[in-house]
Amino acid sequence: MKVTNAVITPEKESGSLKKLSSRCEKCARKIGWINLIASAAITILRIVVGILSGSAALLTSSFYSFTNAGAALIIIIARKISDMPVDKEHPFGHDKVEFIAVFFLSVLFIIGLIFLTVTTMNSFISGTDTPPHWIAILVAVASIIIGRILYAHTICVGKNLNSPAICAQAEHIHSDTTGNIVVLVGVIGARLGFYFMDPLAAMVEVVHLILLIRQMFFFSVSGLMDQTIDQNKLKEIERYARSVPGIHHINRARARQVGQLIWVDLNVELAGELNIAEGNKIIENVKKTITSHVSHIGNITVSFAPADRMEYAS
Repeated sequence: MKVTNAVITPEKESGSLKKLSSRCEKCARKIGWINLIASAAITILRIVVGILSGSAALLTSSFYSFTNAGAALIIIIARKISDMPVDKEHPFGHDKVEFIAVFFLSVLFIIGLIFLTVTTMNSFISGTDTPPHWIAILVAVASIIIGRILYAHTICVGKNLNSPAICAQAEHIHSDTTGNIVVLVGVIGARLGFYFMDPLAAMVEVVHLILLIRQMFFFSVSGLMDQTIDQNKLKEIERYARSVPGIHHINRARARQVGQLIWVDLNVELAGELNIAEGNKIIENVKKTITSHVSHIGNITVSFAPADRMEYAS
């Protein structure tokens, strides 16, 4: 009996933290709140010290930490939604909320950036002949150290969870840390008598933010439009599927990122004459092989046909 159309769809993993160690689970559940509290505290500190010290660069950098706080709050909400089980209204789960979160983050940053650009340009054009107070240097150094610690923890969680939203926030924190180095150089330069360096550093921060927001915006749009995963990852999935005994050829291999998980769609040719039970057993082995070697697989759909009668499932 020839089999021409079969679909094997595994159950979704019960929670994105299923395969993580207990330490990773603990970090994953707390990272949003840690970033929210730390970013809010740094925002207040930068605003106060930026105004009192007269540092335009430090005041501009406060927008970075403000958006970090906003990002942390959105991610906390997004993670609660993405971890919800499937229901009648959302039979494929809620994982795409990750990309929606990144999209709203980029929109939030754009709105704030418009105001920030205007105020920074006014500060740069008007100029100043008074250097910032030395305390601005201490705040910039403290921000760099705290930023490095937050980035290390956030990117660790983001990569372990394969979370686009958390990875996006980690990159934002990293950019903030890099920006603080620019702020530090600007403030030190102004203290040495090169007064233009502080407002110039603020302008550099604005340009840096524009590039970051552009990257985040297009990343979220690509995810919402089901852009394919990295080609090396896709070839890895194909390689494991092809290694299963009974697979004659891979006709089609597609995969997309759905939040933290990868959804795979394969069409394969099976060797020889097969009945339904034999065909399903081979496809079940394909599923097990891929999920055991490739992390963050959320769904695998496989259609197949015997090698001498190739047909495509709809």
